[in-house]
Amino acid sequence: MSQGRPLLLAISLLPVREAHFGTVDSLLVALMMLALLAAARLARTGAWRDYVLTGVAVALAMSVKIGAGLLVVPVLVAHLAHIRGSRGTRARPSCPYMMYMMLCGLVVVVLWLALNPYALLDPTAYFDLDRNDSVRTQSLVVAGSLRVLYTAQFEGTTPYLYAVTNWLRYGLGLPLTGLSLAGVGYSFWRLWQARREIFSAGAASESAALSSGGSQVPPDPQVWGNWFADAFLLAWLLAYFVVAGGAYAKFIRYALPLIPPLCILAGRLLADLWDGPRRWRLGLRLVVLLIVAAGLLHTRPSCKNLSPARCALAGRGLDSQADTGRRVYSGGKG
Repeated sequence: MSQGRPLLLAISLLPVREAHFGTVDSLLVALMMLALLAAARLARTGAWRDYVLTGVAVALAMSVKIGAGLLVVPVLVAHLAHIRGSRGTRARPSCPYMMYMMLCGLVVVVLWLALNPYALLDPTAYFDLDRNDSVRTQSLVVAGSLRVLYTAQFEGTTPYLYAVTNWLRYGLGLPLTGLSLAGVGYSFWRLWQARREIFSAGAASESAALSSGGSQVPPDPQVWGNWFADAFLLAWLLAYFVVAGGAYAKFIRYALPLIPPLCILAGRLLADLWDGPRRWRLGLRLVVLLIVAAGLLHTRPSCKNLSPARCALAGRGLDSQADTGRRVYSGGKG
């Protein structure tokens, strides 16, 4: 079951589709995952080098799409988790954590400006409403304040519900969607259990410290690690889902940053079930086989439709229609 998470990601349709078309979202997600990996390391070590590395990864992701600024939420969770987890230790009592966080922010700003120099040299390219490709114009289009033809398909859609019924349904397929949502629910349950253990241990440690006059004992590393693992991924999923899922324009490619964390949580659920009673393992094998088979059946037909031969055939069809002087209209689900 240790390979379950990459297997689930490998059979997911949406990453395959976006990689085929070479959209910027594929590069964006790779850089986002790099930022999350760096932030997770930051929470463990608290070293200034990891703050710098996290800032570099966030800046690179923001240079692809400005919406990657939402990474500030899991980075902040990692920062606070390290401070709380190291409380009571004497190893580095005067560690300037706030200075490290400011250093991380400075790296983000400086590197982003270095990669996007026209934000200073030609601000109208970013903020002019008369330019269709400016950040301001595209933000208004996504929010629904500026209606354009290619977002008319989202008229009347329900925020957040559409993200589940369209994004996950078509991006993952129904079986993998169900497993991913079960993984999210399981993660919330683990988070609540770890929170109760941490607060109970913290209260006992504080009472012992007051009675003995010593320092407070830091939280148990195992319990604290369990809490952070769930809080970290859930913080990213919730932050991104609240912003992107609540937007007016909800193209399916916008769901791509959700897919790797969902596969991680789904795979962790399978791994924990595998570590349960041995009598569950046969049934669990069947469930995994059914999910993998369903994922392949969901992904394979779309991959065939994306083949170069199919695209060339579609191109020739459009050319033949254009030669006759007819108008060709196209549309889709983004």
